[in-house]
Formats: sequence, C-alpha cells, structure tokens
Amino acid sequence: MLGGASRRRLVWTPPRSAMVAAVLALVACATAAGAKTVAARGLVPATSRPARDPASAAILIGGIDDSWTRLAGWEPLQSTPAQRVLGFAYDQKRTDLATNAQRLEVELLGLRRDGVRRLSITAYSMGGWIAKAALDRMTADGTIAEFESVQLVALATPWGGFERANIAWHLRFFPTPSLARILARVMERPMGFEVGSATPFIHALRAPLPAHVAFYICEGGADEVATPRTRQEWENYEAVVALARRRIRIPGATHRDMSVPRPLDLGRGHTGLNASIQP
Repeated sequence: MLGGASRRRLVWTPPRSAMVAAVLALVACATAAGAKTVAARGLVPATSRPARDPASAAILIGGIDDSWTRLAGWEPLQSTPAQRVLGFAYDQKRTDLATNAQRLEVELLGLRRDGVRRLSITAYSMGGWIAKAALDRMTADGTIAEFESVQLVALATPWGGFERANIAWHLRFFPTPSLARILARVMERPMGFEVGSATPFIHALRAPLPAHVAFYICEGGADEVATPRTRQEWENYEAVVALARRRIRIPGATHRDMSVPRPLDLGRGHTGLNASIQP
C-alpha cells in the first residue's frame, strides 16, 4: 500500500572488509604521493683523510631531522688522527628506532669483521637512543665482547622519553597494528610508537653495559627538549644516567647548542671548555 504507508529510508552499511580496503587504498595513495628517493643508508666515510689504524673507528650519529654531518666538527675532538671516521646515515622518516638500532648493530659487526677492535661513537639527540639500543642488542647477543673497547658519548639525548607521546603507544593497534605503523610512516614519524616515557623501547635503555664500554652523558643546562619534565621522564632519565661513567653538564646550553663541537672532560686528563662535570 503506497497511499498512507510511511516510507522507509534504506541505509547501506559497507562490510568491514570494504572499509579496511578503503583505508588501505587511502594509505597507499598517501604513501605514493609522499614518496621520495631514499638515499643509501649505513656507514659512510666522514673524512677523506687516510686511516692509518685499521683497528680503530669513530662513528658519528645525528638526531631527528639531522644528518651525521651536523657532528662533523666533533670528529677531530672525539677521534685520533689515525682512526677511520664514519657517519651512520639512517632514514628517521621511514624506519623506526628499533630497526635503525638493528641496522647499526649490523654495520658495527661488519667493522669488526674488517678488523676494527676499538669503537668511538658520538651521537646527538635521537642518535643516542639508536646507539645505546644497538649496544644493548650487542650486549644481549654477546657480540659486544668481540670489541676490545667501545666508547659512547651521547649529546643531549632525551633518555626519559616523552610522556605526552604515550598516547601514540596506546593507539598502536588502531585501527590495526600494521595500518597504524603505515600511517606513522606516511606522517614521517615512524618512531612515534617508541618515544613515549612508558614504552618498552625507552625502558629498555636502562639495560647495563659491559665494563669495557665507556658511556658518557652530556647534557645542556638550558636544553628545552631533552630535559625531563614529569616524574616518569625523570625516573627513566636518571636510571640511564646511573649507567654512565661520567655525566657532563654544559651550563646554559640549549638542545641545538649541544651539537656544537667542544672539548669534553672524559676523565683522561682532558679539561672540558665551560663544562660542569658530575662524576
């Protein structure tokens, strides 16, 4: 009966599989639209100076949105004239921190196969996370023992993580784990799930290092990025600091200032410039 009968509005609800397919299509389009040529990654020569000591190598690692070249000025301070000096190039916009740490471990073990027995690593900001995580991996699998000595100087690394980033960790399964990570890469922040103060990645950085690994933490007195702000961040930060042989504080230095080369007192009779040392 069409006369007085009320009309029903039919609403079509797409099946879940169709919705997932649509999201995947959007992600694929966004990825294609933002695709860029990715440069070669890994260890690259940082100087043209010939290396006369094949058993020693110095590694430079930059931070987020920075290349290792920002640390090029540290090379004459943190290495000997005979060492080979290499920069670790990684794509922080497409690979997460854990993956970059794994790749660094592979590169360092490659140096060991080439005869390197002594390592000196200088890492800035996020690069400190990657370097420490790589050394932690090597400690866990026992390969760190293949090196005679290892030194890590971490500059302005936010060891506490960021409490405000914990929301990304809690949303890591939305809408699905794989889609969440794809979206993070599209936004060029794949490390978003790792940098929260409550994440496993940040907590794992508390792992101790072997006795032959010399770990130095350098922090800026006015660092607006790496300085902890919450209780959880402070707990994480101090737990990592407790592992260091020496804590070096540069009064008045901002986060960016900490990438500027300066002599540091690492306890070998070398007096740091304007550096307040906390053993």
